[in-house]
Amino acid sequence: MVDQSELAFRMLCRRYGTELAYTPMLQLGCSTRECGGLGALNRRFSMQPKYRKEQFSTCPEDRPLFAQFCGDDPQTVLKAAQLLPPGSVDAVDLNCGCPQGIARKGHYGAYLLSEPDVIEGIVRTLDQELSVPSTVKIRLVNDRELQASWNLSRGEVFEPVLEGGPSGEWGAGE
Repeated sequence: MVDQSELAFRMLCRRYGTELAYTPMLQLGCSTRECGGLGALNRRFSMQPKYRKEQFSTCPEDRPLFAQFCGDDPQTVLKAAQLLPPGSVDAVDLNCGCPQGIARKGHYGAYLLSEPDVIEGIVRTLDQELSVPSTVKIRLVNDRELQASWNLSRGEVFEPVLEGGPSGEWGAGE
């Protein structure tokens, strides 16, 4: 989630039995599509140290921890993941579950489910370049997107993590 699941909240949840936690969804800025190919000039996590410091914090007791990113470009997601302090996370997650309008506009989240080749490109890049595994959080929307997601999973491209919530929640909070 955006602006949720900060360290204090994760530690409170762990106190009551949560074993695995995610960082807030770390925003990379505008997508390549949204910025007309100039997206690298506006990467929040990659280019703004203040944003990184505010959005990413952890401690030794905050494990296992998955860093959650949104994005549509393999190299941009990779570069952002490489900015994480070494050994600070147990996996890097590509959020393909966000159904909000901002995700549609930014070309990320659940709107990538209809483009499995984009998801595959990002995950393959992460798996080749990072020392931690990658996962993809997905929201089950319809049979076609479900099939595409499972096809990627069966091909050992990624380990899917299912996000709860019926498809009727799409667009809530716009």
